[in-house]
Amino acid sequence: MTVEPVVTAQRGGTADPSDAVVRKAFRRLMWFLFVLLIVAFIDRINIGFAALTMNRDLGLSAAAFGASISVFYVGYALCEIPSNLALARFGARLWIARIMITWGIASAATALAVGAWSLYGLRLLVGIAEAGFQPCMFLYITYWFPQTHRARANAVFIMGAPVTIAIASTLSGFIRLLGRVPPTTGSKPPSRAITLPRTRE
Repeated sequence: MTVEPVVTAQRGGTADPSDAVVRKAFRRLMWFLFVLLIVAFIDRINIGFAALTMNRDLGLSAAAFGASISVFYVGYALCEIPSNLALARFGARLWIARIMITWGIASAATALAVGAWSLYGLRLLVGIAEAGFQPCMFLYITYWFPQTHRARANAVFIMGAPVTIAIASTLSGFIRLLGRVPPTTGSKPPSRAITLPRTRE
């Protein structure tokens, strides 16, 4: 079993909050885990913004769109425990990389959906690929931080959720605005016929 080392630098049986090893772990790990959580939540909530135009393009009803959201969590829940077991088996470096790569590919493939059933299948794949991401992060934190510092590490990590809401809403709105801008290269915007009043000769 490949397991990263736990920070065990202690004084008198308890970890010192000013210990250089703990501070170094925070400095090198927590920003990265924070960014990963932001990416994860952007992927989860961004489909809600996409629905503003996607439902019409794919011919989805409100119930069909809701089902596509539920399908994601079905795949996520079914594979969550196996994903954690795989993390302990293969190590955090390999397994977290696997989650991010396969999940990114599956999420990008959502753009290929042409109807309700193709969207269901792709969202299921996204859920399976992303399965266990957040529990894996919490488990990974236990490998590096002693119990006395774990609550602070978990709090810093989970702060990525509210930060994501602000980032995702702004980013999604900007992307939608880009979709309304006419292309400037390779084609010309449609011209409008202008009718001038006829003058007497």
